[in-house]
This record gives sequence, C-alpha cells and structure tokens, in this order.
Amino acid sequence: MSVVQITNWRITAGRNVDFLALVSEAKKIHERLGGRVRVRQATFAGENAGRVAYVIEHDDMMALASFGQKMQADSEWQAFVTKAFGPNPSATLMSNAIATDVVLP
Repeated sequence: MSVVQITNWRITAGRNVDFLALVSEAKKIHERLGGRVRVRQATFAGENAGRVAYVIEHDDMMALASFGQKMQADSEWQAFVTKAFGPNPSATLMSNAIATDVVLP
C-alpha cells in the first residue's frame, strides 16, 4: 500500500525563485534516497492559492521507515536542512502529513 509524505508551503512574497531552487535541490536528494517526488502548486484554491505541496511517495510503511533512516544519516540532507531552514526562509511550512491509500470495496 502506497504511503506519501505531504508538506504544504506558503512561499514568502517575492521568493518564488529561491523557494523553487531549494525544492529542486531537495527533490534530487530525496530521489537519491529512494523516494518518488511530486510537486504541485494550488491554482484555484481560495486562500490556499499559490501554496505548494511537496509529496514524497513510498511503496509501503517499511520503505518510509527506511527512507527516514537514510535521511537522518545523509550528510547532504543535513547540510540542506541547515541552509533551507536558516534565517529568512523562502517559505513557511503550513502543514505536514503522512497519508496512505484508501482501499474501496
């Protein structure tokens, strides 16, 4: 059963280019560590318009757990986090979730 990690971001005004550069860098790291990354921006979403959903998909919970262990041990990811979440960030984290597929009858 597929498992996804979903983070939703509100980009700081005027910082789209900075934020998307960081997203591109994060995507490369996450894919190297085994995740499948999708990035979507809300278009028709009322007050949520412009927010970005960064989604990492895994085959199952075991794959998610393995991915988490790899991230904790990865020096490139640790350096990225320090840079991306330092002073004057290009976006604000609005929500973070883990979701699984719903099996319908």
